[in-house]
Amino acid sequence: MKLKDLFDLKGKVAIVTGASSGLGTAFAEAMAEAGATVVCVARRKDRLIEVAEKIKKIGGKVLVIPTDVCKEGQVKRMVSETIKEFGKLDIIFNNAGITGKPVPVHKYTLKDWNDIITTNLTGVFLCAREAVRQMVKQKSGKIINTSSMFGQVGNALFPTPAYCASKGAISNLTREMAIEYAPFGINVNAIAPGFFRTELGGADAWDEAIKILAPTVPMHGVGVPDDLKGTAVYLASRASDYVTGHILVVDAGYTAR
Repeated sequence: MKLKDLFDLKGKVAIVTGASSGLGTAFAEAMAEAGATVVCVARRKDRLIEVAEKIKKIGGKVLVIPTDVCKEGQVKRMVSETIKEFGKLDIIFNNAGITGKPVPVHKYTLKDWNDIITTNLTGVFLCAREAVRQMVKQKSGKIINTSSMFGQVGNALFPTPAYCASKGAISNLTREMAIEYAPFGINVNAIAPGFFRTELGGADAWDEAIKILAPTVPMHGVGVPDDLKGTAVYLASRASDYVTGHILVVDAGYTAR
């Protein structure tokens, strides 16, 4: 097989959650650019339609399914509609998530904790569970979860305890699922991004945060979502067929210090 063929996703069907903005939009575009049919998932239908239109302009095939990943029934419908439309599911990016405002543990409310854990961790569990049920039948599939470098280390600059806890749990859920489903030919890996400029924190918050964050990153400062496209295609393609249970940290050297 030629090198370029290892990264070719033609004929593949990929779900991307949290596709309405930030890293999710970049993952959806990357799948389409590599040839996959993309199912764009998020709560905001209007934003999903905008992303879908961009994908169509580059010749990609796309389906929009508004979904709240915290709701079990909606997640089941997301996967069943994908199977009904395309007959299979090859790839899923479990990317939907929230960060919350920086607050230390002693000031953290139970509601804020539960909101973030439910979205970031339970949402990944529900989506991964429904996807893997189909992939077991196919005896193939790629599951890519979005963790964070703060699933590996603490975040003293901007304390976000529930976010860090959820991302650490996602990393270990990734390892657990990788072992469970290796016999079925299913790869389960995670991307652990470092500092990337997205809409999660809001534009004003990011302008202030970047002044503090950029000097702490050994290489290139703060990243942009497109910096993760190559990583996304690698983990979704045949190029990573011998890789599972891996947390691929993309942080420009932050955790290497």
